[in-house]
Amino acid sequence: MNYRIKIFKQIKFIIIFLLFLPFFNYSQVCSYIENLDESKKICDFFKGNKFSSNQNAEIALNKVLNSIGASKTFILKECNGVNNASATSYKGVRYIFYNNEFMNAIVNRTDSWSNLSILAHEVGHHINGHTMDMVLYANDVVKPVSKKVSREMELEADFFSGFVMAKIGASLKQATQVMSIISSNADDTNSTHPAKNKRLNAISKGYNSGYVKPKVIVKTKEKIIKVEAKPKVLTYENYFYNGVSKYQAQDRVGALKDFNKSIQLNNKFAPSFHNRAILLDDLKRYKDAIDDYNTAIKLDPNNPLYYYNRAISKNNLEDYSGVVEDLNFVIKNDNTNITAIKFRGQSHFNLKNFNSAVLDFNKVIEFDNSLDEVYYLRGISKGFNKKHNGAVLDFNKAIKIDSTIIKYYKARSVSKLKLKDYKGSLIDYSKIIGLDNKNIDAYMKRADVNYYLKNNDLACNDWTFAEKLGNKTATRKIKDNCRVFLMKKKLEEF
Repeated sequence: MNYRIKIFKQIKFIIIFLLFLPFFNYSQVCSYIENLDESKKICDFFKGNKFSSNQNAEIALNKVLNSIGASKTFILKECNGVNNASATSYKGVRYIFYNNEFMNAIVNRTDSWSNLSILAHEVGHHINGHTMDMVLYANDVVKPVSKKVSREMELEADFFSGFVMAKIGASLKQATQVMSIISSNADDTNSTHPAKNKRLNAISKGYNSGYVKPKVIVKTKEKIIKVEAKPKVLTYENYFYNGVSKYQAQDRVGALKDFNKSIQLNNKFAPSFHNRAILLDDLKRYKDAIDDYNTAIKLDPNNPLYYYNRAISKNNLEDYSGVVEDLNFVIKNDNTNITAIKFRGQSHFNLKNFNSAVLDFNKVIEFDNSLDEVYYLRGISKGFNKKHNGAVLDFNKAIKIDSTIIKYYKARSVSKLKLKDYKGSLIDYSKIIGLDNKNIDAYMKRADVNYYLKNNDLACNDWTFAEKLGNKTATRKIKDNCRVFLMKKKLEEF
């Protein structure tokens, strides 16, 4: 929390969206893996290199929330760029980021009260409504709070931390230990954080408010009076965050119900439509997903993530023109987004816009020249443009990166045949057979090339292998072209 104001001053570049979805295979561009929140791009701001949730984090958070009977109204995510934990808000969604080692210590060590008090402090900022939205700061809609107000917020979060620590059974010394170490009594007039004595006093006040002295149990017969608890009224936010948690637990049915309820209570909250769209896409209800993405975009027209995810649903419907249109918006906002550029290149390929496909693949390779799949796709595009020399060079690079992929050799052999490099194509078919000795197509193609080169015995030998693998065309080829070969075989057997 000690660098929250600094973050908001520097946050403008976060509006340049960085979408880090996995690359798609050419054969399955519709593959889709995405969380229901945008925390990774925020985590990247903290220079984090890991992104996941874990069970220990949920256990630690539940310790804090259960102590006050509060619901989980924020998304919890690992981000190792954070020193311990940090609360923030982005586009109406609240997050707490944590360092994995920090969180594991809370669960696995008996002396981790200090870490737990830090987590409680960050939760306190959300509970007290301190975390103004990053986007509002980035667009100068609101100004960073004054140092005086910042100090007041810190004291409120300290009070909350002390209150929670008392509720979960810590001693006052354990509740104040970390603040005694990390703060000082220097003049805080020009600081965003209060002096040590003020912070310790706030924690102590919170602790005393939450502390309940152990009661002496007296065994007496008392009349039991049943008091019916009033049902808790859930808000659209409660349903939204519950839906995220259920989705992360792979309960898609439950998550869908929660997002439906969230939208029913508030049909102006774009993240609920976005998240429901992701679920509908998972369920292969692509048209319904697009309807929800359309609504999310209408509510938040400048969010490239919504356009990117809508492009995936459009791709599943083979609306490649629509995909390109959406990805144009994404790339306009971030021309370094190689995932989006590659995706657009594949869409241009599907539309047979091979020149545009090559241009996109060129950009991807400029950023990362280790992607064999991209060289392969660019090679195919060049082949369709009858630039077979360039295609061969691309297939060479793909094979150099990964020499186990059969389709790379197959594509290169086709281009070599176009260039009349028959010996080169034979080498490629032999490579394929070396990787898969039951590859009928490779036997048949190698046989055809050998027959063309008048290597009749080699051709007949390959047709024989293909015939044994069940290819009927090979049987006909042998009958029509291999009489001398068969006679030699009979003589050898005799």
